[in-house]
Amino acid sequence: MYLYSQLGHQLSVGNLDSTEKPDPPLQVEARDPTSKSITVTWKAPDNDGGCPIQGYIVEKIEKDGDRYERVTPSLVPGFSYVVKGLTEGMEYQFRVRAENAAGVSEPSRSTQPIKAADPVGMEKLQKFKKYLFVSLNFFSFKLLIKIAQVSQLFFTF
Repeated sequence: MYLYSQLGHQLSVGNLDSTEKPDPPLQVEARDPTSKSITVTWKAPDNDGGCPIQGYIVEKIEKDGDRYERVTPSLVPGFSYVVKGLTEGMEYQFRVRAENAAGVSEPSRSTQPIKAADPVGMEKLQKFKKYLFVSLNFFSFKLLIKIAQVSQLFFTF
């Protein structure tokens, strides 16, 4: 934008655009760990810097690591991202940055450390129940055979 003097001379007034970088995203959490992935969620920042947020950048650091590294190949349009390709048993922390036309925010607060590990949950419980059911059925079948053999002894006399 330019202003002109009464004589028609162009005056430089600098950038009158009032946009700035957004604040960092809020309430960043890491959840639903598996041996190879962890889901990171967040909320939009209170201040978008005066223009729409174009997307988010997710970063990770390994326990005892010395620097964060970007894990999203492009901007994430929503409020969650599944980080894949993790090392089983390794602990990670995550943080998120917001980006608008004016630039990239400072990073959010880091998540609590979370381990990439399969949960001992429903899937393993279902496998155990199936094993237990098969084992009990096999035992019951063997017991029925023994009862039948014993009862034949009684009925043969």
